[in-house]
Amino acid sequence: GHMSPQDFSSGLQAAATYDHPMTTMPDPERKHLGIFYPIMGNMAHVAVIEVDPDTGRIQFLDYAAVHDAGVVVNPKTLAGHIRGGTAQGIGTALYEEFQYDAAGQLLNASLADYRIPGVFEVPSSFKIGHVETPSPYTEYGIKGGGEGGRMASPAVIAQAVEDALSPFNVLVNELPIPPGKLHGLINGGTS
Repeated sequence: GHMSPQDFSSGLQAAATYDHPMTTMPDPERKHLGIFYPIMGNMAHVAVIEVDPDTGRIQFLDYAAVHDAGVVVNPKTLAGHIRGGTAQGIGTALYEEFQYDAAGQLLNASLADYRIPGVFEVPSSFKIGHVETPSPYTEYGIKGGGEGGRMASPAVIAQAVEDALSPFNVLVNELPIPPGKLHGLINGGTS
């Protein structure tokens, strides 16, 4: 006889959910966003950049990211998460923006028009460090680690741009700052 996959079962099933006792969901009326810090990692990023004042083009000279994700289970995959998150943050800081015309028509709906960072837009020199402070609140002392790059890099890049362009009194108060917008800031415009 013929057996289909539906007729076969190993008899084994497993399911697990870990809810930390201190964790709370966001308030339905948005009075607070809940408590999730027992599982969150910490990080510090530093971007060393050069800005061409004639074009507004930014070049990364060096980049360092140090994360405390609690106990590191796999350093290589964690480093990959940090690099990927940082690339997303670079997109947030320098490229990714929905553009609309006066009638509300989206002008950059395809990847041909919507800029995202590629291999030439992310730092070629990228240093990653790990600090291991085990969380007393989670299994094995682990914390989150990949999302930190996405959250830290936009602010760090904005700070680096302001520092690099301090002779021009540039204030970055919105993102993204693609070269055209940055060129306007250098020449006394607003972002």
